Amino acid sequence: EYTIKVLTGNKLGAGTDANVYINVYGEKGETGKVQLENSTTNNNPFEKGKLDVFNIETRNVGEIKKINISHDGKGTGAGWYCETIEVNNKNMTPKLFKIARWLDESEGDGKIAIDVEPSQKK
Repeated sequence: EYTIKVLTGNKLGAGTDANVYINVYGEKGETGKVQLENSTTNNNPFEKGKLDVFNIETRNVGEIKKINISHDGKGTGAGWYCETIEVNNKNMTPKLFKIARWLDESEGDGKIAIDVEPSQKK
């Protein structure tokens, strides 16, 4: 089981009602694309300035190398500004991923799926 903490940015229109997915890649393979639903902190996940926490049951991929975060672009104002994502399970040190960008078909580079490597600890 992994705990995924997702912080949506505080920008205007940052939230999304699109379906959001994560794929965690590690030294032992990948989890596969998993939908982030049923936030333990908010009934309506991925809203502006909010922290959502998801518990996902999936295989252990060992030391995490990167994640792919994406959404399906559904709903009005589907664009999403993701600030950070933290991935944790009981056997590892939490990994922080600094996203700080739009996943929006009409903003920036237009991507709604990106690969991100963990941020280095200072």
